Amino acid sequence: MLNDFSTKLDSDPATGLEQRFCGAHALLADVFYEGEKTPGSVILFLKPSLMGDETFDVLQYRQQHAEFPQEPTGDQYFDEAQWESYRALGEHVSAKVFRACRDGDGWSPSSMVKPA
Repeated sequence: MLNDFSTKLDSDPATGLEQRFCGAHALLADVFYEGEKTPGSVILFLKPSLMGDETFDVLQYRQQHAEFPQEPTGDQYFDEAQWESYRALGEHVSAKVFRACRDGDGWSPSSMVKPA
């Protein structure tokens, strides 16, 4: 669902920290062409997002930078902590989204490709 990309407030009573987490890192959309009853294409939408299961370093960076991972792009000079946080988040998201399927658990982009 599209609203899985929106952020929701999540408070941790143990630490007293508040985070805004998304419900998904990726969404699949079927594309229907005019006059067709079955989808002719699939679009994969990826969003740099936090779901709460990221590494401690990424979540700590978020605590110090409230707009992460949707920071404005006006400042193109990343310091080391910012660069590493985005890199680690990208690795985390791609590992979850592109993991191999096992017995119908999850999905794989290769399963979406029609055989030649």
